[in-house]
Amino acid sequence: MLIFAGASIYTAETKTMHQNELDSILGAAMEESMEILTVNPTYSIGKEVEGKELAADFIQNMLMRTTSKSTFEVEILTADAQKGLLDVRVTEYYAQMMGNEGGCQKNCDIG
Repeated sequence: MLIFAGASIYTAETKTMHQNELDSILGAAMEESMEILTVNPTYSIGKEVEGKELAADFIQNMLMRTTSKSTFEVEILTADAQKGLLDVRVTEYYAQMMGNEGGCQKNCDIG
């Protein structure tokens, strides 16, 4: 019984830790992506591929901040550099103590 209680607490703490990490890295990645777009542009607004470049910047910035051994699924819902819009859904999958897979999800948008 004690082992089960310990495993339950560990699982809950692991989910909280991963959710906090996801919240933190997404906010920072969004900020840096918008800074690249507006303050220090590395590509010119108006090109057809700009939305893809904005999305790629975001994904790169997000993955550079990740410290866990998780797998991420990134869905780009909207990417429009001219309007400064980026809407993403990120799902993080991670291994849990009992061999199961856990997950957490976050939607993030700017614009």
